[in-house]
Amino acid sequence: MVEGQQVREDDPLAEVETDKARVTIPCPTTGRVLELRGRVGDRLPVGEVMAVFEPAPYASGAAGPPAPAARPAPHTPPLQRPVRADQVIRLRGVRRTIARTMTEAWQTIPHIIDYREADATALLAWRDRAREGAGNERMTITPLLLRIAVDALRRHAYVNASIDLEREEITLHAAYNIGIATATPDGLIVPVVHDADGKSVPELARQVGELTRAARERRLRPEQLTGGTFTLNNYGSLGGWLGTPIIKPGEVAILGVGRVQERPVALDGQVVVRPIVALAVSGDHRVLDGHTLGAFVSDVVALIEDPVAVEGEPYK
Repeated sequence: MVEGQQVREDDPLAEVETDKARVTIPCPTTGRVLELRGRVGDRLPVGEVMAVFEPAPYASGAAGPPAPAARPAPHTPPLQRPVRADQVIRLRGVRRTIARTMTEAWQTIPHIIDYREADATALLAWRDRAREGAGNERMTITPLLLRIAVDALRRHAYVNASIDLEREEITLHAAYNIGIATATPDGLIVPVVHDADGKSVPELARQVGELTRAARERRLRPEQLTGGTFTLNNYGSLGGWLGTPIIKPGEVAILGVGRVQERPVALDGQVVVRPIVALAVSGDHRVLDGHTLGAFVSDVVALIEDPVAVEGEPYK
């Protein structure tokens, strides 16, 4: 958009990138652009005037047809071609937040990591049964793992917690708000399933699907990105077998899950083929010791291999 351009109400004015999302700001009126008060890449404070318009006569009540509106060409993502000369890319928006958050996490949180493998035979059977009640929502193992994580967190309150060193306090959270790490074109975003303990597996599947689609389409609301108490990162959907997940500041643990793949294992003295999933659970050593983190991971493994609820009732 340039000064002097004729526009219509709701035409795209600018694409604004905040710390956690990218949104398109529409033109507030039909008319002509008198002045633009920002250039591409500028950082403007909230409430700053971005543009000044001269409304078309009909827009203020006079009769007349809409002005002919020169719409900008549709946005086409640039092709990723080999870099033939050095390029300097300014840290902005989501990528800037990721850079700062990961720096804070790695510098301030002493990570301890528990690596395990689990037999996913029962988990995959549960997924197949759950697909019958999933409706149009694609059923993956992610909502099942989310449900398992919540049940394990109920048994280990210190894993669903946060620490404040300034106040010298640990808060054990009553809510189970589970972040779902999601790969997007802008980088890793973690939308949050709030009150996950009160939702059935089909409800979790629908909400996870809605949140991940919204994240990839850059239309998450602020409240969908805050309040997390624990994070699940299923990087197996990207083909990864084993990783080292980094704890999100404000939480004390994260569960990383790799791709399920068939492997030979020893069972009752025989070599058999089983679907095996690798887990990596990172804990904040300021709150969790090796035995407390290990006890949580042991329960996660047990629930993956025999997915029943705490009281012994099958999952719904």
